[in-house]
Amino acid sequence: MANDRARTRLYFGHVRESEILNSNSIHKYLSSYGQIVEVKVGYNFFFVEFEEASDADDVLRVFQDTPFMGLQQLAVQFARPMNREMEAKTRGRTRGRLRSPPMRRPAPRFPVTIQGLPRGICWQDLKDFARRERSDPLPVFCDISQNDHNKGFIEYSSLEEAANAVRSLNGRVFHEGRVKATMVKVCRHKS
Repeated sequence: MANDRARTRLYFGHVRESEILNSNSIHKYLSSYGQIVEVKVGYNFFFVEFEEASDADDVLRVFQDTPFMGLQQLAVQFARPMNREMEAKTRGRTRGRLRSPPMRRPAPRFPVTIQGLPRGICWQDLKDFARRERSDPLPVFCDISQNDHNKGFIEYSSLEEAANAVRSLNGRVFHEGRVKATMVKVCRHKS
């Protein structure tokens, strides 16, 4: 049981003091990856526990090299077991180290910025707009900017899908206004 929990809890660190994150926004942002059991927010860090280890694996893979909520790059790793769990794991052992599971590279996400959105729309409206045509690529994530409500973000799983989305969405009419779609240049770290 302790081992199962260690594979479902993720630690997110290096949250800047200026970034406003709360358990509700974190839950909303990550719930598309799977059922969330708990979100705990601390000073400059937070924990998210998923019901399934495979969901935690997916989130770990995605956000190791991808900015979280479009704000910043966070440190993401499996959470260390709590003291009670650590004690159960090490009972009877006098030597040796416990090792963290090997980290996998996240699947890249390719963001597209949409400008000229009408006021009052939500991320679901933006997602529906992005997949209006049958030939439109399926977005992986959508959100509306917290600072500029006329701007939204749509992320795709491949560069080709993002480029196709820009061609398809740029200049398209959305609620009686035309939107501008542009690719966001993402810097990737090489390991």
